[in-house]
Amino acid sequence: MKRSGFKGTALFLIVVLFIHLLLPFGAYANAEIEKVDIIVSYKDEVPDNPVLINYENEVVMNTLPIRAMTVPVNEIDRLEKDPNVVSVSIDQPLQLMVEETDLTVQNNTNDWNNELVKAFDAWMMVI
Repeated sequence: MKRSGFKGTALFLIVVLFIHLLLPFGAYANAEIEKVDIIVSYKDEVPDNPVLINYENEVVMNTLPIRAMTVPVNEIDRLEKDPNVVSVSIDQPLQLMVEETDLTVQNNTNDWNNELVKAFDAWMMVI
């Protein structure tokens, strides 16, 4: 009698194992939500304690009522419906339009005293 209970338990565990191998439930729960960088402009001032669920990289500007943050794409509509929000803009990445070969300094007749004060060396250290 005990032997049939052991076989039933072992068979049940094998079936559960195969179900979890064939249908990985946790993989769907851990799927990465698409996020985007946005800039939110407010009418008067930035709220101190907003409901920030799944928000990242939050930065509040000191001089302007603006908050920059990374949010899930589905949160943009909720932010736009806030009555204190003026606009929600997707942050555009900036890229330099200058290639590395353009960073070399060329002397011309207008650079009359830059070599004396080492201005070109200082400029190249900043870049």
